[in-house]
Amino acid sequence: MRATNATLAGKYLVFLLLLVAVRCPAWAQSVFKFSRFTPTNGLSQSNVTCILQDHLGFMWIGTQNGLNKYDGYAFTICRYNPADSNSLPNNHIKAMVEDSSGTLWIGTWGGGLVRYNRKLDKFKRYGHACGLSDDYVSCLQLDHNGRPGSEPKRVGSTSWIWLPELFTRR
Repeated sequence: MRATNATLAGKYLVFLLLLVAVRCPAWAQSVFKFSRFTPTNGLSQSNVTCILQDHLGFMWIGTQNGLNKYDGYAFTICRYNPADSNSLPNNHIKAMVEDSSGTLWIGTWGGGLVRYNRKLDKFKRYGHACGLSDDYVSCLQLDHNGRPGSEPKRVGSTSWIWLPELFTRR
């Protein structure tokens, strides 16, 4: 009888140890890899003002010297070009959001609000002339009301600005 109790206790102990080993993910360590980006390896400037990862996995990094798109291998830098009306209106990027349809909205310091058209690789400017109180956008907030393509409805500059009519005139 003692041999069966010892065998049963041994099997029970092995079962408990296996259960604990399977249920304790703390024993398994995750490995994280961090990379440091500087102007030496492609970033437009080391003063980063905002970061966004879009629904496609691209990292968008705003700086005071342009918008950087990182695909996991290399940077593409978007900057203001006075000869191109479809470029960024200003290099100082302050805020970014992606709406529910995947459109990237960029707030610039001195160039207003910008919408990025991925298909055409062009920027559309919404500035003071389009109804913003000024061209100094410091933050963006989406209107999450369940509609497809929910654009930013409030743009922060010197104060929050409500923009319901701006986007109906696109």
